[in-house]
Amino acid sequence: MDEAGLVLSQCYIFCGLIGVTAFHVFQLHWLNRYVHDAGHIRHLKPGDGLAAASTSVGYVILAIAILTGLHVVNCLIWGMMVWITGAFINISDSIYFAFENYTALGLTRVEIPWRWRYFAPAISFSGVICFAWAGAILAAMFVRVYGATSDGS
Repeated sequence: MDEAGLVLSQCYIFCGLIGVTAFHVFQLHWLNRYVHDAGHIRHLKPGDGLAAASTSVGYVILAIAILTGLHVVNCLIWGMMVWITGAFINISDSIYFAFENYTALGLTRVEIPWRWRYFAPAISFSGVICFAWAGAILAAMFVRVYGATSDGS
């Protein structure tokens, strides 16, 4: 393989990393705005009753479902990008490769051509970053929904 082809493949992977991560950030921004702006999400206090507790739990479950779906979509995007390059003949291997590398670099069971070897660390890097952001959103949501006190209770 020539040097120019290798540079182009690495540029493609870098652009994918930026694109997938930006997609994730914009979706997290939307979720964070929704939680922050939703006036009906309130802090639980003793005596609020079962209705308030079930509403808050419902929002937490919805947020977890949205975040899980968002991570699946990220893996599908990566899988499509890998498949478009021709690194794998069928799309199922590409998607499996993306899911496998999303947070576990080096545990690949599917071999990828040498030219596209940087897909694995790029996918892994985006997975770690996206999971960290998702965790931060969940932490902020828990504070918003359940409240926080200065005495730690």
